[in-house]
Amino acid sequence: MNNRIKGYIALSGASLALCMFFAGSTVKGDWKSDANARIETNRKRNAELTILDMNSNSVRDINVQISQVKHSFAFGTCIAYGPLSSNANYRNYILSHFEWAVCENESKWPANEPSRDSETYTEADYIYNWCNNNGIKMRGHCLFWEQPSMVPSWATSLSCSELQGEVNERIDNGVGHFKDKFRHWDIDNEMLSNDFYGSCLGNQGRANMFIRANQVDPNCKLFMNEYNGNSFGGYNSGPYVTRTNQLIALGAPIHGI
Repeated sequence: MNNRIKGYIALSGASLALCMFFAGSTVKGDWKSDANARIETNRKRNAELTILDMNSNSVRDINVQISQVKHSFAFGTCIAYGPLSSNANYRNYILSHFEWAVCENESKWPANEPSRDSETYTEADYIYNWCNNNGIKMRGHCLFWEQPSMVPSWATSLSCSELQGEVNERIDNGVGHFKDKFRHWDIDNEMLSNDFYGSCLGNQGRANMFIRANQVDPNCKLFMNEYNGNSFGGYNSGPYVTRTNQLIALGAPIHGI
């Protein structure tokens, strides 16, 4: 099977070096060939079946048909509250195709705190409870987003000191609310292409997001998340590697990318 996959890379050491294309690739950005080569190397194994009759005697030269009903690789999707709560076809498709999920928008800061100090997790809780009841693991996406339009409108005009205080509250409340529920959190989304928090709090402020989140929920794995340089036209993983290692050097417990 030459399936295209989207997955997550977990880190075990204190630093990382990321190569976004297969060593044998001759064309930078040839992601499909690279992915298929990795699938052939890493995702396929030979299987040998022994067929026995009712007396435990080996049977030869028979036709066998195998249907895969479940796999362990983390195929996932985002789930929106509206169709999940109203559309049976939507629910059934998720159940038949995916093992992991994130909320589409319902666990993002603007959805959870549309007005300052007025928090709501009702829709995110609905998605989590449905997933949990159906054996689907959940990631948190995303705790913060560097794109200004994805920051709560009331937070965009705060002073840097006020913003730092609200960032700390968001971590305590958001991560705390889903403690022992979300297996992962994407902490600060798309910091290569946007700079709302970085321009005010700096890289140490970004690192502190990871540090504080880890203190609130030590069992949750904390992730970097980007699309810039990793898709949509070509690979350039250098800035991603550099930024991740910078944050690790500042004490950020980054567990995956």
